[in-house]
Amino acid sequence: GVNICIHICMAALHLIAEQLIAEVKREMSEVGFLSDDLLSALHSVFHLHALHAFDLVDRDSVTHFTCPSGRELYRVKGSSSTSYTCFSSSSYCNCPSFVYAVLVKEDSLVCKHTLAVQLAIAMNRYEEHEVSDVEFAELLSGGGARLEEETSAGHLLTKP
Repeated sequence: GVNICIHICMAALHLIAEQLIAEVKREMSEVGFLSDDLLSALHSVFHLHALHAFDLVDRDSVTHFTCPSGRELYRVKGSSSTSYTCFSSSSYCNCPSFVYAVLVKEDSLVCKHTLAVQLAIAMNRYEEHEVSDVEFAELLSGGGARLEEETSAGHLLTKP
């Protein structure tokens, strides 16, 4: 009874969230800014995560890494300067908020980092870097601090 209703509501909320992100992409490509109505809708669905995610995008905190073998990930430099790994295909993040609020308590659709990735993609507001397969493995293993420092300093190859 109640559990089925909760799962149906969460599924509907996920669809609404996807439509809102698609609307962000449409508005940015057509008019170059987001309407007040869309911003209100984003806040209604994502609550404070929307504000924090937009802040991360505005601070250019989202970086997309790709490697020759075709793998990709996003790193988001959080407000505490800690970088978190996100995957756009699964809306996964390795931050504590994602684990607790999204996976354990199930009271949030996303964390601010995964929402920042979705918004950055929709708004085309992220840095893009190609790294070697070994460097990519460093990023995946939780290492890659040196790599990220070089990225922010502009030493890595930036894709056009």
